[in-house]
Amino acid sequence: MNVFLIPSWYPSASSPSAGIFTKEQLFLYSQSSYCEKVIVSLWGHAETEVPIRTPWRLVKALCWWMKNRKPYLHYVSPYYVEIRNAALHWSHRLPWGGWAQLYATNRENFLIALKTFEKIDIIHAHVGYPAGVIAQKLSEEFDVPYVITEHMGPFPFRSLVKRGEVIPTLKQAYTSADGVVAVSPYLARSMAEKGCGFPVIIPNFIDEESFQPHTRTDKPFVFLTLCTMNEQKGVRCLLQAIRYWSPAGREVRFLIAGDGPELESFKEEANQLGIAALICWLGHVKREDVPSLFTQANVFVLPSYLETFGVVYLEAIASGLPVVATRCGGPESIVNEINGLLVDVGDARELSGALQSIFLNYASFHQEDIRRDFEARFSKENAIKKLADFYEGVVGKAKLKT
Repeated sequence: MNVFLIPSWYPSASSPSAGIFTKEQLFLYSQSSYCEKVIVSLWGHAETEVPIRTPWRLVKALCWWMKNRKPYLHYVSPYYVEIRNAALHWSHRLPWGGWAQLYATNRENFLIALKTFEKIDIIHAHVGYPAGVIAQKLSEEFDVPYVITEHMGPFPFRSLVKRGEVIPTLKQAYTSADGVVAVSPYLARSMAEKGCGFPVIIPNFIDEESFQPHTRTDKPFVFLTLCTMNEQKGVRCLLQAIRYWSPAGREVRFLIAGDGPELESFKEEANQLGIAALICWLGHVKREDVPSLFTQANVFVLPSYLETFGVVYLEAIASGLPVVATRCGGPESIVNEINGLLVDVGDARELSGALQSIFLNYASFHQEDIRRDFEARFSKENAIKKLADFYEGVVGKAKLKT
């Protein structure tokens, strides 16, 4: 089966983490026996976007567009192919902005894929806007079924709501789709409540061979946090929780990894709270170095304010680490009594208590049990089979219609 993939977010030089999990998952799918080719339609994404608040980036985006206007195929592997073709784009809230700017480029990419690989069995959009809307228009023109996998959180983004309702263009993309996927029960409920279909649930998955349990007996005891440094990830709440506990530095340390707009602000707050000596700020970590990061920790903690899923929790439990997370959507379908503790969003005192509890009762969490629970619920083999069955069902129904 040939899959034409349209990702709303995709890694680039300026945004290497954007859509990285979409790329990794579909690459894994492309290596399976269920797939002939995954063909990815790219338009520059972050490189050619002109943000509303930083219009001076237009020159940079324009230069990138001029250098990359000619489409070309990039074979990441024999089974995973990117079609790169630049298109300038800006918000749909501005004149002449939105999905329509990107349609011609994606249509050109689709025609290149058809000519090169002779057939496209299904169009798969990751995130409803703009990819889902583009997929709908391609499906209508070329009579190829399309599906949407949604990751958006909060759902939908504020820019996609008008007068309290999901904008009609986006809602129609969901309701017209041949299939809709949500990555967690929480997200599926949110979509259904807003009239955006009744999604099936196929969780995100990872290459679990890269994440293996590793026994750590060294001191001090290490809590690891890995995330983008923004307010949504709850790092400020974590800092307050550390202050409430104030453990001895020789016994407990906190590794906080990641980069983002609030990093310096968080460092300053740690200084003001008097806990800077307990924290090691690692900054940006290369994707290929993430698995080894988990081997340096005893526990993973991420007290987000909202997660539609939370792939980093999967990476932690695949590594055999117990997890401290918040009841913020996605973690409720991942964290259980075998692998960790859940606390209320924004409650620093409860979070502090959970950190102390898991430190004192660490022996009650067993790496082998955590890994087995991961494999039973989130293995890539199970997830890839679910995705393949989903594709087959959609394509089979489309054939019956004709």
